[in-house]
Amino acid sequence: MTHSLNTVFVDSHIHLYDLFDLELFLDHALQNFQDAARQLTDQGAGTYVLFLTQSAKDKGIHRVRSECEENAAQKRWKFDRTEEADSFRAVSPGKGKIFLLPGLQINTAEKLEVLALGTAQAIPDGLSAEATLASIRESGAIPVLPWGVGKWLGRRGALVTALIEKATFPHLFLGDNSGRPGFWGTPRHFSRNPGLKVLPGSDPLPLPSEVGMAARNGFHLHWELDEKRPTESLLTAIRDARSELKPFGKRERLLSFLRNQFAIQWQNRRSLSGAGKLSQ
Repeated sequence: MTHSLNTVFVDSHIHLYDLFDLELFLDHALQNFQDAARQLTDQGAGTYVLFLTQSAKDKGIHRVRSECEENAAQKRWKFDRTEEADSFRAVSPGKGKIFLLPGLQINTAEKLEVLALGTAQAIPDGLSAEATLASIRESGAIPVLPWGVGKWLGRRGALVTALIEKATFPHLFLGDNSGRPGFWGTPRHFSRNPGLKVLPGSDPLPLPSEVGMAARNGFHLHWELDEKRPTESLLTAIRDARSELKPFGKRERLLSFLRNQFAIQWQNRRSLSGAGKLSQ
């Protein structure tokens, strides 16, 4: 088997919105990964992975599958299939490669967001949080409760607390993202259950300016990634209690945070009479 014995850098929460140019998106992701590798490893190199957490508003790994089938000669990025049905290798000749793995973002009946890392199998929105987490586990994917601005407050915050306090590793993970401003402290929920691990990711917003956010935030670990079956290999690594998952990346600055929140709220108001609210 082909393995990469080095540091694996992972962004666990990525949306590939239609408004993002795919090649520009990958250019930025590769640059962000390489910047992180130069800062954190002696050789300045690593294996790079994006989990495309598809929601109702983006096509995720299905868009990559279409690109792989076309693989136009004039494009700078080339897409290769692995031995898995839903994982791909994106290669920029002479510059680097990124593994693109499947994932989902699901909205529960309680209006919580839950991630399923490692599957493209459909899991419907609108189930209870408990049923959603059970469905994710049954699919073989990793369930993640991702932090979001204002989404762990009130009744939803109480539900998150209850889910965290009764969970055991590796049946639940928590998620952090670069949208949490640097001036905010660590969410108190993260300390509710020390046995649970946190999987950071970038979680870009559906704004043109966010095309460069991929791989700006994530985690890294030492692992022999099987390049032929990267999803299976990485899920094994994440579930391994011995794996040390270390965060990397930058937090949002105050002005950027305020600008993005204003832009999202403005688009939400404009879309009330159309296709519905945009997700933060």
